[in-house]
Amino acid sequence: MAKVKERYDEKEELLTDEQMREFEKVIVLRSVDSKWMDHIDQMDQLRQGIHLRAYGQIDPLREYQHEGFAMFENMILSIEDDVAKYIMKAEIRSNLERQEVAKGHAVNPKEGEGGKVKKKPVVKTMDVGRNDPCICGSGKKYKNCCGKAE
Repeated sequence: MAKVKERYDEKEELLTDEQMREFEKVIVLRSVDSKWMDHIDQMDQLRQGIHLRAYGQIDPLREYQHEGFAMFENMILSIEDDVAKYIMKAEIRSNLERQEVAKGHAVNPKEGEGGKVKKKPVVKTMDVGRNDPCICGSGKKYKNCCGKAE
C-alpha cells in the first residue's frame, strides 16, 4: 500500500491539481460507463431467465431483486478495481487538441485567418397555402385557424 501511495504522489507531482482531478474524473467516468452498460445487459438477461425459478418453487421477484443487488455490488467493486488499476497504469500526456477545442480555436480554425469557411445549410421555411389544412392539426383550413392572425 505504501508503494501505491508513493506512485500516486509521483503522478500528482507531475500535474497540477486541476489536471489530476480531470484525469481522475475521465478514468472514473469511462469505467462507470463501460461497467454500467455491461450491468444493464446482465440485468436484461437475468430478467429474461428469472421466470424459470418459479419451477423450483422460488419466488422469481425476490430472486430477481436478490441477484440484481448482488450484481450491482459486484459492478461497484469492479469499478473501484478498474479505477485503481487505470490510475496506477495510465500515462498522462498533454493533449493540445483538447485545449484548442476548449478555447474554441479547433472548431473553425480558418475563420479568423480569412480562409474559406463551410457554408451552413439553408433551412427552408414551410409554405402553407390559405386553403391548405392547418399545420396545427385542428382539421380546419389554415385561413380559418392559425392564419387568421396574418
